[in-house]
Amino acid sequence: MNPEESLRNLYREWQRLAELEGDGIRNRNWALVSDCQKALRELQPHIVQQSKAAPKNACQALVAELLELEQRNQQLLEQCRQAAFSQRTQLNQTRANLRRIQRSYSSTPQAGWVSFS
Repeated sequence: MNPEESLRNLYREWQRLAELEGDGIRNRNWALVSDCQKALRELQPHIVQQSKAAPKNACQALVAELLELEQRNQQLLEQCRQAAFSQRTQLNQTRANLRRIQRSYSSTPQAGWVSFS
């Protein structure tokens, strides 16, 4: 296999992993996302190595597609982060409301009847 074909195969693997990562993000499967990101990090040195041996613009269109795919994944992650932040804010407000309610029901009674006759 020549360096260009080898590089194309590595980029196709990158694409497969990035698409799988996107599925993981959409499904909130963070273990899958983490596994894909680890595999992508392990793939990078091989891509760098093959890029040195392949012609300069050998896979330019494929790289552009991959960058677009990674950008979409980044946008998905940002949407998830914003949703999680919003949910956390809402939960904090609910917790504060519950504390206020708990204090109003558990406070010691004010001066009133002490005994009944």
